[in-house]
Amino acid sequence: MLEFAFAGNVLFVTPVILLLWFHKDGAGIVFGPHIPISDGLRILVASMWTSIVLVSIAGMKWEIELVGLLVFQIVYKAVFMIAYVAPRAIAGEWEKIPRLLTAIFVLGLICFPPMIIFDNWR
Repeated sequence: MLEFAFAGNVLFVTPVILLLWFHKDGAGIVFGPHIPISDGLRILVASMWTSIVLVSIAGMKWEIELVGLLVFQIVYKAVFMIAYVAPRAIAGEWEKIPRLLTAIFVLGLICFPPMIIFDNWR
């Protein structure tokens, strides 16, 4: 089951990192106009997400050994949702919430925990 979580990482995160690395306004597309991002921070985020994709490729083969990556993603996505998205949603500032990024994070938060739990029950 976890191999599907890792495959999902590759499927959904690869287009995002391609935007960050190669598109002129990739950071603007990913983060929206309300999260200004410097070139250094863009490279830092792109590097981290590229690492997630590379480890996810390995995770499709060694899913148990690399499950920690999925747990890390659950934690940092939850922190982002609590620290950034929730306050803006509560304030009704929906336009300040990056849709693409939030959608990908919500998908991971919904899918990864049951996959980890189900895989550990087997």
